[in-house]
Amino acid sequence: MIYIDETKKKEIDAKRFKSLTRRQFKLGLLEAGLLDQIDNSIAAIDDAQTRARIQIEYTEATEFHRTSDSVAYMCQLLGLTNEQVDQMWEQALTL
Repeated sequence: MIYIDETKKKEIDAKRFKSLTRRQFKLGLLEAGLLDQIDNSIAAIDDAQTRARIQIEYTEATEFHRTSDSVAYMCQLLGLTNEQVDQMWEQALTL
């Protein structure tokens, strides 16, 4: 698993990002042109246990937390920087 370092967690927490609903999270990915890519990226995870875990997190979560390990992992799959994720998160909060 990929984890956000403690310094970044504190920075993110300081910004007090609210959680996103499933709808906001997916619309944010859609607006960024990443909706198809996340499905393909999850399906391509080599480790079956990790793939199943991230798939469950992505498809079954009702809300997404900016500092969660699963969100960090998905962002890494998409090749996003923390700054890009912060910007996308802020935009998704308005949807």
